[in-house]
Amino acid sequence: PTSPRGRLVDEVYVLSRRLQVLEDMYNEQARPIRDSVAVTVKTITGALENEETAVAAIDTRGAEDLERRLPKEWHNPELPALRVQVDERTRVEGVRMDEERRAEWAKVAKTDSL
Repeated sequence: PTSPRGRLVDEVYVLSRRLQVLEDMYNEQARPIRDSVAVTVKTITGALENEETAVAAIDTRGAEDLERRLPKEWHNPELPALRVQVDERTRVEGVRMDEERRAEWAKVAKTDSL
């Protein structure tokens, strides 16, 4: 086509094809990341069930870092709820550890004063 409209149609087709190729390449690279996040979500769930809060916290942070590289529509819907559970468990365990530490200090203080 030699008309301006014909050349424009051809150019739009070429650009649209290039965009599709780029999108396909992106999806090909992003799919393993999405799959890794899905596996990590299962690991986090297992760690929480086994009272392994530190493992769950580390895995949650890793999954969130991976998800930042994905489009929002590919984010794992379970991850935010797991983050809340991990944060709550971490807070509860921190309080418990503080109480245990205070009890140890009180014991030591009593022993030293005798």
